[in-house]
Amino acid sequence: VCLWASEWGAFVVRDIQDKKRLTDVATERAVLAGFCQYGFDAYLEVDYVDTDYFTDDTNQIIFSCVKHIIKDSQNVELASLLSAANHLNVYESINNQNEIGFIRSLFNFPIHKDNIAVHAAKLGKLKIARDVKKTLQACTKEIDRVTGEEDINDIIALIETPVLEAT
Repeated sequence: VCLWASEWGAFVVRDIQDKKRLTDVATERAVLAGFCQYGFDAYLEVDYVDTDYFTDDTNQIIFSCVKHIIKDSQNVELASLLSAANHLNVYESINNQNEIGFIRSLFNFPIHKDNIAVHAAKLGKLKIARDVKKTLQACTKEIDRVTGEEDINDIIALIETPVLEAT
């Protein structure tokens, strides 16, 4: 659970319990805060980041909105973010007091522009790890089909080829 003070002095609670491994919602928040505060300049440095780098559903929605804004504008603000959400048909997902409070907090979250790339790189590494893990799970199914009649190189290729393709 994440707790922060809103601009009105009230405390806001957002459930960000990590039920999955290979995630870091604090880093996701830092990247989103960087995009909200520095707009196009921040995105230009880490334009490789995409929606699937974020594991939290709300963070994915916010990133999609920010990306939509940045393709037409240099700056991001709450009004343009809500307008983008409406355009992307996700407005209802973020139109509640908790989510609006969370979005507002992104504009006030202390982040130095130079650190956005560091946080984005961490999200990239976590995404690669999630992709490799998914690939290894698929490899397990293939390995379970081994009968012992296969050549050793074919057995090794069951793992080697998909893992190299995932990275």
